[in-house]
Amino acid sequence: MLRRIREMLKCQKGFTLVELMAVIAIIGILAAIAVPRFSAATEDANIAKIQADLRTIDSAIGMYSAANSGTYPTLVQLVPTYLASVPTAPTGWGAYSVSTAAVAAGTGTPPTPAIPIGAAILTTATSKTVSSAFTKAQITAAK
Repeated sequence: MLRRIREMLKCQKGFTLVELMAVIAIIGILAAIAVPRFSAATEDANIAKIQADLRTIDSAIGMYSAANSGTYPTLVQLVPTYLASVPTAPTGWGAYSVSTAAVAAGTGTPPTPAIPIGAAILTTATSKTVSSAFTKAQITAAK
C-alpha cells in the first residue's frame, strides 16, 4: 500500500516549490523595473498636457485680443467663443490663469523666461508661475 502511494506521487506532474519561488522572484524583479518607468511616463504626460494647454490658451488670448482692441481677457471670457471649456491642470499642479502683470526673467540655470502681460500661465501648488515659454525641465522644477 505504501509502495503504491509512493509510485502515485512520483507520477504526478507539477512544479516544485523552488521553481515557483524562482518565477515569483523574476516577476518581482520585472515589477521593480517597470513601476518607476511608468511613474516617469505619467509625469512626462502631465508636463506635455500643461505645455499643450498653455499654448492653446495663448492662442485663444491672441484671438480675443485681436478682436477686442488689444485688451486681455480672463479665462472665463474665452469660453465658449475661443475655448470650448477652461482646461484643468493635472492633479496637484495648481490652476491656469491669464497674467495681469509682467514677470521678469528668472536667474536660474538656465534662466526662466519672462512672462508678459496677457500670457497664459499656470500657478503651481507651490505658488510658482510657469508659461508656455518654459521648457520641460523648468516646468518640472516649478512643481
